[in-house]
Amino acid sequence: MEKKTKRATAKASVTRTVNSIRRYIAEEDKDIVVELIAQLKDKFKVFEAARVDFHTELTEAEEIEASDMYLY
Repeated sequence: MEKKTKRATAKASVTRTVNSIRRYIAEEDKDIVVELIAQLKDKFKVFEAARVDFHTELTEAEEIEASDMYLY
């Protein structure tokens, strides 16, 4: 379960950053948007690593399919 929690935490971080980017785009604050996009790239790498780490331990077909869909 620890790896699953790490994956969820990383995805939540990506989601929060995306939401912030949307807000600052609406406010037309380009400097903050550029900074947040750089942060998003790093956060997505952390998320993808956590997802792969979790995914490699799965053995059941349904679990694997659910893990594949977790990206979306």
